[in-house]
Amino acid sequence: MAVLTTKARGRRRVRIRPEANNHGLPTGEAIRRELVRATRVQERAVLHWIRTGETGPTKGAHALSTKAWYDRLRWPGWHAFGLGALPMAERITPMIAMVWQAAGKAFAPRVGLDSDAWSVVDPSTRKAIQQSVLAFCADTLATTEMQVEEAVRAVKAELTAGIVDRGESIDRLTKRVQGVFRDAESWRARRIAQTEAARAVHAAREMTAAKSGVVAGWRWVLSADACPMCKTVARRTPVVKFGQPFAVVSKDPNYGAVKFPPLHPHCNCTVSEVLDLDAGSTPWAETLSNPRPEPEDFDGAA
Repeated sequence: MAVLTTKARGRRRVRIRPEANNHGLPTGEAIRRELVRATRVQERAVLHWIRTGETGPTKGAHALSTKAWYDRLRWPGWHAFGLGALPMAERITPMIAMVWQAAGKAFAPRVGLDSDAWSVVDPSTRKAIQQSVLAFCADTLATTEMQVEEAVRAVKAELTAGIVDRGESIDRLTKRVQGVFRDAESWRARRIAQTEAARAVHAAREMTAAKSGVVAGWRWVLSADACPMCKTVARRTPVVKFGQPFAVVSKDPNYGAVKFPPLHPHCNCTVSEVLDLDAGSTPWAETLSNPRPEPEDFDGAA
């Protein structure tokens, strides 16, 4: 019997089967492990700040009095800890580069290139990898930061309202923050790792296709567990010209224009190349703007 795992869509957890990844996309396990390591460093730093008000070394500082603690209870931001997007990206980049390397070498022969000549040390490739990793690290840190700030605001509100005293509020904030990082270390790390590994695969293929000069466009290929949104894209924008987005889903400069999967976190869809030889007979589609699923895109629809 297949082992079931969990998949988060928004705030809802969905049970999925491993065979849903029927295109053989990487799970990003090495990325997940490094994300967990980075998350534990962040958690130690934040818990130390809660106890001492200090954002520096986690040894040698004394706990604050409850009054001083309350007076200084303002989230200082990741850069105060020396834990911004750049330090995190430096940890993650080697793992993403490995995915790019494997994907580029595997795809190169399909478009007439020598797989042995494909390498992530190429300056343009290295720059693209660094930019993509920095973007997702900044996004990941922003999510965690928002959740920690929400925890701080909630505890301060409870303290102001007299629901808890100052001693209790320290324990409450500690538990709330531990919950944030517990989620970040478990299902969020796995979701991010798989999503970014899939993004790296398709980005490497796009760069390889550009170097080949023989790819005219891409065809969206649904996964076995495709969501209604992906089905909408595949139905309404099945094939696009090279460099053209399948859809524009937001104004986000990094993820708003979807030129290839993933369309959403934990997306297992892929694309197949349309060669120049077939371009003349290919019905190119227009980019979708803010697509919304329609009844026929939901499971069980006729």
